[in-house]
Amino acid sequence: MDKTTGILTLTHALDYEQHTSYQLKIHVQDHGRNPLTDTCMVNIYVLDQNDHPPSIQMKFNPMFEYNHEGNMVYVPESFDINLPIAFVNVYDQDSGDNGKVNRRKKEEEFYFE
Repeated sequence: MDKTTGILTLTHALDYEQHTSYQLKIHVQDHGRNPLTDTCMVNIYVLDQNDHPPSIQMKFNPMFEYNHEGNMVYVPESFDINLPIAFVNVYDQDSGDNGKVNRRKKEEEFYFE
């Protein structure tokens, strides 16, 4: 806060995922012989932005052989269609609607649900 103008500015960028709010205590004092003072609290609430992409974490069923990158799996044609091939987890660091994700597959990828 500028001591002359009283303008409050940021010294660092805000990041909702690190701090959702800040509380500042502002104290003023005059220059009188017997100084008088006042204090106020300023509450600042950071609004989240959609600034983090979703992250996909996939693990294949351990009964299968798969490559080291984790993006290719070998499934025998006799595999039971009621058992899972992979477990797909999605995480987004953003909050509220910005952190909600939809899982979907492309239509041309047949045989999979």
